[in-house]
Amino acid sequence: MGISLHEAITIISSDIARLLLESILAGFEDYFNKVDEESRAICSATTRANFINDHMIYHARDKMKNHPDVRFITRRGRTHLIIGESLEIKLKKLNHNRRPSNILTQEVRDYNDQIPLKPPKQLEFQDMLNPIANLIAGYQMNSLKTGVEAVYVVCPQGSLNRWEWKLDFAAKPIMIPEHEQIIEPREPKVVVPKNKLVNKINQ
Repeated sequence: MGISLHEAITIISSDIARLLLESILAGFEDYFNKVDEESRAICSATTRANFINDHMIYHARDKMKNHPDVRFITRRGRTHLIIGESLEIKLKKLNHNRRPSNILTQEVRDYNDQIPLKPPKQLEFQDMLNPIANLIAGYQMNSLKTGVEAVYVVCPQGSLNRWEWKLDFAAKPIMIPEHEQIIEPREPKVVVPKNKLVNKINQ
């Protein structure tokens, strides 16, 4: 099943969106802070992406471990988030088209085609409902591969994205070594669902 951007923003609160953004940026930042320059120089793109992915998940678990609307599941060794028991989100590196690079297994095809996936055998919580939408939260690297160009939540629909939600940068910039290019941070943007905005105007 699909879901509209408005519905997704209603379910993914601004608080969860902020924690997603912080987790993704922290995972990328770890690559520069915890891997020395010599090791980074010989790392393949796959090794780099796997390192960042593992650290994004680590930070997401840490930041959202006590959040009442966020739970975690494991599919074939990969950790996904369940938001409100209705959205499933996986964290990925995105290409210039805001699409993840995956080996197209049948499970990946089903996920991208919005076919509800069966709950994995080993769950971290009981009575999980089938999610109504499969989403991807991820980062785009800049052209020099030295920083994050943008962070998105996207709704895949086959080989395209049904919609894309760009998450603005947090106030804290990504700190990378001085001799490498530094990305200037942008002012944070508070995402307010339309229904809350209307209520605020009417007050």
